[in-house]
Amino acid sequence: MQATHDIAQPHPPDHPHPHEHDHEHSALERGLIAVGLVALLIGGVVQLSGSHHPLLGQLCAGAGAAILGVPVIASALANLGRGERTLHELVALSIAAGLGFGHYLAAGALALFHHLDEVVNHGVAHGARSALGDLVASTPVSATLVDEGGAERSVPAAELVAGQRVRLRPGDRVPADGVIASGRSTLEEKLITGEALPVDKATGDEIYAGTINLSGALEVVVQRAGEETTLARVRELIGLAEANRPPLARMIDEIVASYLPITVGLAATVLFFTSDATRFMAFLVALTPSALVLATPSATIAALSAAARQGILVKDAKDLEVGAKLTHVILDKTGTVTRGELSVVRLAADPARDPARLLLLACSAAAGSRHPASRALVELGREAELEPLAAEELRELPGLGLEARVAGRELLLGRAELLEQGGVALGDFDADLREGAATLIFLAVDGLPAATFALADEPRPEAAATVAELKERGIVGVALVTGDRWPVARDVAQRVGCDDVAAEVLPGEKLQIVERLRASGARVAVVGDGVNDAPALAAADLGIAMGGAGSDVALESARVALLSDDLSRVAFLVRLSRSLRRNVAISLSLAIGFMILGVALTSTGVLGPVPAMILHTVSDFLVLLNAARLFREGEELLAPVEDPSGLAPLAPAGAQAGSAPARG
Repeated sequence: MQATHDIAQPHPPDHPHPHEHDHEHSALERGLIAVGLVALLIGGVVQLSGSHHPLLGQLCAGAGAAILGVPVIASALANLGRGERTLHELVALSIAAGLGFGHYLAAGALALFHHLDEVVNHGVAHGARSALGDLVASTPVSATLVDEGGAERSVPAAELVAGQRVRLRPGDRVPADGVIASGRSTLEEKLITGEALPVDKATGDEIYAGTINLSGALEVVVQRAGEETTLARVRELIGLAEANRPPLARMIDEIVASYLPITVGLAATVLFFTSDATRFMAFLVALTPSALVLATPSATIAALSAAARQGILVKDAKDLEVGAKLTHVILDKTGTVTRGELSVVRLAADPARDPARLLLLACSAAAGSRHPASRALVELGREAELEPLAAEELRELPGLGLEARVAGRELLLGRAELLEQGGVALGDFDADLREGAATLIFLAVDGLPAATFALADEPRPEAAATVAELKERGIVGVALVTGDRWPVARDVAQRVGCDDVAAEVLPGEKLQIVERLRASGARVAVVGDGVNDAPALAAADLGIAMGGAGSDVALESARVALLSDDLSRVAFLVRLSRSLRRNVAISLSLAIGFMILGVALTSTGVLGPVPAMILHTVSDFLVLLNAARLFREGEELLAPVEDPSGLAPLAPAGAQAGSAPARG
């Protein structure tokens, strides 16, 4: 039987957890515990009743104590043989002392309460990991593959490859990341993004493995399958975060590394001066600091689970501690504070040129970019029923724009700085546009200014409330830093309540702003889209990438990825980090207080071994119960999800692609 608190001992995701296969032996273990308990009870009744058969009582109590205690002792010896110190060696030593000194009832009771302690700890740990378990349960097993002739066949989801086409019916779980080729439906993405409400999807939209198709029939072209899906990457990164112990937990580990010999020495001193074996046993139990060791990792795992439920991917447990110390937050504008759904509201063109031809050239170059401004131009071209031309030598310059050759013409499409660097002198035909609070995209053709596009983008509805909550939670400064024009930046910053604003900055200049703040002693978080903001995200104390679902850059450049586009998750992350810090402080206080109480009462003989073990179990339980409170953080953000189709309840977590939805 494993005698360690597994929640305090992280394990890399590539290695199975020590308790992963406990179910294979649980029946035998429960049987042995039952036999040991019966034997111990018989021995206790015989001894305490004053029976004329004391030898029978001793034999039964000894057998029960051995059945219950030997596995604990064997596990402790195995841990020491591997160089591990779980601090349950102190309990094992106390049980061994009881067996050696003939205190069978005390030794058996200690072993019994130790097993009870393990059951309590694993139960609470399982609850804290439930969000991570949901990610595993949501992995689809099969998929309905469609061949070129339209025929269907069921295949394992892990065998799908990019380019294949799969069919989804209402109630199916999406087997791979992909793009909808045909159809329209509503999908539940709560498990991946933390979004409480279903999301409407149509042709051309991305969908993610593990999400549930609720209402319509879809055909999807696979982009990523198996271990390359967003679900698999999120699961892997959460596992790594759980395996990385926070600095406070590592410090406690270093302290307790030398704890065992010191404690045994103190207990031996008590035995030497008192010659009281039961006091020796009780003292060892009281000095077992498992609650102290559990305090930080148990709270961290609960916090990671709470974050995962909200679609917040924290790559390293230490980043949760960083979040509690933040003083400044820098927000990108497009796609972060604003929706990132730019639309072209005005076009100013050189009077000597055809506006339709200029729009065709612009949307042809923009078709090769995923930037929100490029998508707005492509959408305008689609509305004008223009068929984009092939773009050659396309090059995207982060924070500036695009260079391309279309129909033999050299194009520059982007910010004014891009044209200036290319030696293009901007004309004055768009003077009225430059005075307004709109995002401007300039087009130069063959070295001459040709057109200016004015784009509008509204702030996210939750942006102002998020900024206000960040300030309420002690963030000293919330700044908007963007490459957009000053009039646009000032307008957005004022509307959402930012304290400061910097505009017309390049990615390198945004990096310099972060470095200056950090040099002044500030603890800085940067929130961006993970593409143009990558240098600043990497340089910040805490880089937070928005809309990380399906984005390799977001998952790699930032320390935290918000898998949805809900800016309020930033404020929740700060709140969760500070709740974690308070929770750990409470747990450490409880653990230290119980240890001091136990040592005082056992060293003076007030508490025996069994009451000391009960006190030990209570302290572990209270610490784990306190940590489990963190798992409830943010529940108010997760509203119940109803099936908008009205045809069927949501498919259960284990539902697979190709399965029929359950009917009410």
